[in-house]
Order: sequence, then C-alpha cells, then structure tokens
Amino acid sequence: MPDLWPDDIANINIRSPLSVLKEQASLLGDRTANVVQGLVTTTDKRQPIWAREDDQFIHTFWIASPALNDYQYRLFDISHTIELYPVTFDLGEKLGADVIPTIARFVSKGAIIARNEEEFVEILKAIFTSKRSRDIIQALLAQFIT
Repeated sequence: MPDLWPDDIANINIRSPLSVLKEQASLLGDRTANVVQGLVTTTDKRQPIWAREDDQFIHTFWIASPALNDYQYRLFDISHTIELYPVTFDLGEKLGADVIPTIARFVSKGAIIARNEEEFVEILKAIFTSKRSRDIIQALLAQFIT
C-alpha cells in the first residue's frame, strides 16, 4: 500500500497556546532559581459525539513552589478548540480586576479573547507583569530570603 499522506504533513508553522505557556512556565523557574516555577496542566471538555465541534482544551497556568510542600496557586485558565485560536482567558476576579483595564481592547461581552498568537502573547505579558502576579511570586520568594 502506498503512503497517501502529503509530504509536508508534519511541517508545523504555528506555536500552540500550550507551547507558549510551557515556555513561559520554564522561564519563570529560570528567573527565580526554581524557587518559584510555572506549571501548566491540561484537560479537555468532551462533548457528545454529535457536538464534537465544541470540544475545548483547557490549560491552567499555576505558580508553584516545590520547596513549600508543592504549593500551587492557580493564576489563570485558557480554553480553545482544536483550531488553537481564538483563545479565551479566565483570569478570576482578583487578577481580572488588575489586568482587564490594560487589555480592554481584547474584552468582548465579558470574555477576554485572543484571536491569534500575537494577541495571545500581548495578553500574557499583561498578566505576567501585573501587580497581582508580581505580588504572588514575591510573596513566595520572600519565604526563602534569610
């Protein structure tokens, strides 16, 4: 039987939201000598077979401290379909209050939506540089300063 798949089937020219999150999680550990780390977990919300187009991948970004009994703080969730974009963010009340004013152009009907990788990265930057994110990370780091 001949191979019927196209030659370029494995050529990938887009970064998934998950790969961007994992990259940033790793960079947080690098910045803090792994005292504080980023952690990304993934689940999927399966629908009945007749509604498969609504399948959602849900990724959660955690701020974690292995040295504090593996303490984990949920920073935010994102969700997307198999098409990767758009991505919808769930920041929670406290982080949302801090970040939404700086990313208001991405808010539609109460949802924060990135339509592409460029917008996704811009929203992540606002989240990671927010006062709330800094306060959480600095509070964890402060427990290790002697």
